[in-house]
Amino acid sequence: MSRKANDLYKAYDLYKEGSALLKKAGITDWEYDCRVLLEWTCGVSRMDLLLEPDKEIPEEQKNRFLSYLNKRALHEPLQYLIGEWEFMGMPFKVNPSVLIPRQDTEVLIEWILEREGKHCVETDEKQELKLLDVCTGSGCIAISLDSMLPARSGKRVNTEALDISKDALQTAMDNNILNQTHVNFIESNMFEKIDRTYDIMVSNPPYIPTEVVEGLMAEVVQFEPRIALDGMEDGLFFYRILAKDGRKHLSKGGRLYLEIGHDQGRTVPEILQKEGFSEIEVKKDFAGNDRCVRAVFPG
Repeated sequence: MSRKANDLYKAYDLYKEGSALLKKAGITDWEYDCRVLLEWTCGVSRMDLLLEPDKEIPEEQKNRFLSYLNKRALHEPLQYLIGEWEFMGMPFKVNPSVLIPRQDTEVLIEWILEREGKHCVETDEKQELKLLDVCTGSGCIAISLDSMLPARSGKRVNTEALDISKDALQTAMDNNILNQTHVNFIESNMFEKIDRTYDIMVSNPPYIPTEVVEGLMAEVVQFEPRIALDGMEDGLFFYRILAKDGRKHLSKGGRLYLEIGHDQGRTVPEILQKEGFSEIEVKKDFAGNDRCVRAVFPG
């Protein structure tokens, strides 16, 4: 920034020069990110910038803002800087051990709520649904469904979630407490420690081909956990496991829901079909790209 830290006193000055710094650094949403950091570090809201642009900022807060601003200019994700992000209207702690929850995944959650609500109305044979989230990460999928699915389905929901990463599971357990949900978390390499069947299985697995990972935007490739991104050579490695081994852990008529890459709307259904799944559907995201797959295992 052009001024020294001890020359910056007023709220709008901080915002103006902070925005300029982020823009110069190539941050896509530089104005939004600057506003969020300013409010988080200094308590200055967007309305404050309009009504009190000359509001003086205490030096300690100002220096904290500048510190985080410089980290954002180096492309450290905003979500990791503030340590929390909203997903499905719920707060989730995030850190470099977990992927940042994304709006695309909300499409998957909404679809599950819609389809399972309809399914339970049409087939009311069970009083409890058993659900497993594979590759849970922050726990955002499992926790959202544990919170919302009982009301939509009219049934009790027994939710379990697994991940290979101890650090990710700790974050997920923290989020379980934060949102007052009741998910049981399991440390497991895919299905190695799973010995039961479920009515619903859901997963947002690593699905980016290895050679593509390095070309992702800096915020992703430099800061988010590669283990949660890399789907091996063709990006389909984990879908093959989910199809082949996942079916062994689905009850008769069990439903499998998957998030997929925008170019996997043909290949993932083919994998599922070869493993005996039926009633395969593909759901598009808000941008019109293939994003989710639903399939039923007849048993």
